[in-house]
Amino acid sequence: MKKSSFTTKNYQCPRIQVHKLIRKKKYLKNKSLNYQQLTQNQQEIINMEYEKSQLAQKEQNFIQLRIRTALDAKKYKKKVKIPKSSQQIPIHENSFANQVSSINFDVGSNKKDLKNVDYFH
Repeated sequence: MKKSSFTTKNYQCPRIQVHKLIRKKKYLKNKSLNYQQLTQNQQEIINMEYEKSQLAQKEQNFIQLRIRTALDAKKYKKKVKIPKSSQQIPIHENSFANQVSSINFDVGSNKKDLKNVDYFH
């Protein structure tokens, strides 16, 4: 058999060279796309972390504001003494018993009438 001149170590068929170049380009393109995708993912992660920190800061501000307003409300809150008669629970707002009790509640007016009564007759 005769050796062909195309079998030397340094020589490659142009077709094979083209295929290797195409594969290399695709590989490099995919590698660059992967790198771009990686950088986009990293940027998204950075943005998410930034948004998390912003939300945490807003939440802390909101909590501090609530605490401050609660403390201000406690300063001005005074305990009001309620008379015992007003603590009684009414039977019903429109009931006859409540209307009669509200009519007869004015004790001072009855005392005025009693002063004018002559007990000896």
